[in-house]
Amino acid sequence: MSLQHRFISFWQLMSFSCLIAQVGIAAVPLFDGKTLDGWDGNTEKVWRVQDGAIVGGSLEGNPQNEFLMWKKPCRDFVLRFEYKLVGTEGFVNGGVQFRSKRIVQPANEMSGYQADIGAGKTGNLYDESRRKVTLVESDKEVVTKLEKIGEWNQYEIRCQGARIQLSVNGTQTVDYTETDASIEREGFIALQIHGNCKAEISYRKLMFEDLAPAPATSTDSTEPMKRLDTKEASKASRAPFVGGHFKIEAGEVAIFTGQENLVRDAKLGALESLLATRYAVQAPRFRSMAWEADTVYEQWRDMNFGTWKDQLSATEATMVLAQFGQMEVLDGVKRLPEFISAYHRLLDQFSAQTQKIVIISPMPFERSLSPEAPNLTTKNADVRAYVEAVKTIAQQRGAVFVDIFTPLSDRPAGEPRLTDDGIHLNETGQRIVASLIAAKLGVEPSSAIPSETLRTAIAEKNELWFDLWRPANWSFAFGDRVQHPFGKPGGGRPFLKDEMASLMPMVEQAEGRIHALAQGKEVPALTFAKPVLPPEEKVLTPEEELATFTLADGYQCQLFASEKDGVIKPTQMSWDERGRLIVACSPTYPHVEPGAKPGDYILICEDTNGDGRADKTSRFAEGLKMVQGVEAGAGGFYVCDYSDLVLLRDRDGDGRADERRVIYSGFGIGDTHQLINSITHGPEGSLWFSQGLHNFATVETAEGNKRLHKAGIWRLNTRTDRLDPFFNGAAAGANCWGVAFDDYGQVFHKSGD
Repeated sequence: MSLQHRFISFWQLMSFSCLIAQVGIAAVPLFDGKTLDGWDGNTEKVWRVQDGAIVGGSLEGNPQNEFLMWKKPCRDFVLRFEYKLVGTEGFVNGGVQFRSKRIVQPANEMSGYQADIGAGKTGNLYDESRRKVTLVESDKEVVTKLEKIGEWNQYEIRCQGARIQLSVNGTQTVDYTETDASIEREGFIALQIHGNCKAEISYRKLMFEDLAPAPATSTDSTEPMKRLDTKEASKASRAPFVGGHFKIEAGEVAIFTGQENLVRDAKLGALESLLATRYAVQAPRFRSMAWEADTVYEQWRDMNFGTWKDQLSATEATMVLAQFGQMEVLDGVKRLPEFISAYHRLLDQFSAQTQKIVIISPMPFERSLSPEAPNLTTKNADVRAYVEAVKTIAQQRGAVFVDIFTPLSDRPAGEPRLTDDGIHLNETGQRIVASLIAAKLGVEPSSAIPSETLRTAIAEKNELWFDLWRPANWSFAFGDRVQHPFGKPGGGRPFLKDEMASLMPMVEQAEGRIHALAQGKEVPALTFAKPVLPPEEKVLTPEEELATFTLADGYQCQLFASEKDGVIKPTQMSWDERGRLIVACSPTYPHVEPGAKPGDYILICEDTNGDGRADKTSRFAEGLKMVQGVEAGAGGFYVCDYSDLVLLRDRDGDGRADERRVIYSGFGIGDTHQLINSITHGPEGSLWFSQGLHNFATVETAEGNKRLHKAGIWRLNTRTDRLDPFFNGAAAGANCWGVAFDDYGQVFHKSGD
């Protein structure tokens, strides 16, 4: 039997080979292509219809701002349109107002949000005639490559609740959450041509989609914070460090904020274990609020997640340790003034809760192990400039400054690598950098040598914390699917948001064990009560199921492997070069039970005697979080594991993975039905994989932060480390599961809407 026929015979996953047509999104036109019916503005001298487009302004000159307003107010919506801007002199600019209103004086102006166009501002979110400030600035380098000057371009404005997203030519430029409750969320849409220029702007294909407002049950900003309630109030001081010297007080609650390297440290527990050992008597509590691709400019969070004020207040934070700048360096020194201003604004938010702040510098880049990847070491001069800026910021604010750049730059040749990709610390690097930071904070290596038992306990506590603070299936608990049928419990189980609240007592129990271990006490491992589940319904055996099949003429179907062989909740299968079936099994799906340890695995099924049935199975890897993709490659297997894309290898030849390398992290987990999945090699050698509707990915790469918000497709070139997202903003449909290629190399994806 050929491998192709074996693939077909594994009927439980046959649906993965289907390509389903994308379902269109209902939208209505705001412009009929012929008249300006429904619009209000100066239609005698400024606005007109020309060649099926709305045209504003003149190449002879525009003395003042002019707006053409759609007469119907709107609240939550998606507006998609095309624009073309041409000009010869002055501030050649336009834009689209939304959630706006006309003002009395001057009567030609409007007040509210604006999606900016032209004059180097395309993709920006501006607050016109109200706060008169750019709320979010787009990445100039990215937009310059995206925008076709003088030609038609696509724009999308998406507003829902407090959240505003802008995209230009399919790439998101803004993801902003309004924190000022006084700002109106209803208003008018209007087209602008800017004054003081000789320019014309054209708009066409204006399609408006009305979005239902977020459920009332999820708009109370205090409700999500209740899951973080703690029974133990902190009595530690929130005043600045005395004399600028770092010190942890009794009952301290220290918050880590920053980028992926601090996320990785929380998973390993290296830095926290050093501090917990040194300050064992003080029994501090540590909470990691680091997030991949956070920058001083923006820290993306899901809807209703809460502001920094909400988060820090709910956790009773008394100290903040911040590390930003590593990814911002990739913008170059030209953006350094903006970086300084944005860092101060972010620190202002932290200081509103506590004056005890530690600022950790960025570190030098290394060469990537991928030979064709960008050489980031050429940017280390820029890193040094950012480090000096961060040092000045710390001095100005009376914060403790930790310089890791200088000592790491002075490491002698031949020392162990700190990273694999040049940016993100591997385990060796995490331990080295953690020791360096701790030493800079006054922790002498001889006085605080944490045990592996303590470090492991901290890593387990942090996993509980992440499941609580940054949980999977947020959209069902506190997002826009609270009222969705899939968001409601069954079998006598509690609502997801109530189940999440059960994690805080577990975190506190884990911390009690950590404090005891740090003081040298022997304490048993943690055990948590398992939930009582309803009895399983009787299901068909493979033989009974096979008997129900009706096959087309010329086809056979036979069982290759089943649950008896360990094929439990399979999410993807692939074949390796030895003809073995590799199955990603996710018994954890769809949600991690509170307190449960990761239990997903990669199963290898072999047919050793050629009879068409697997007679040998083994688990290549266990303890995975939630797997939805597996593909052979690079001497091991690439695995889509929850928020990570990892490479698992067997180095000692015993048939089990003993090396785990995180390739990229930060993929969305807002709905576990739609995690990154279905990874496969394309004909050109790249890895392709997909993600679904309610997941928002923010990923750090050598080319800057990459985003894919909602459903879409990813492509990874493993030779260059280049990661490309496609179909931002759900342009790919809803539930993307799989990528396929025809004989001509054309790419198809499955959208299971």
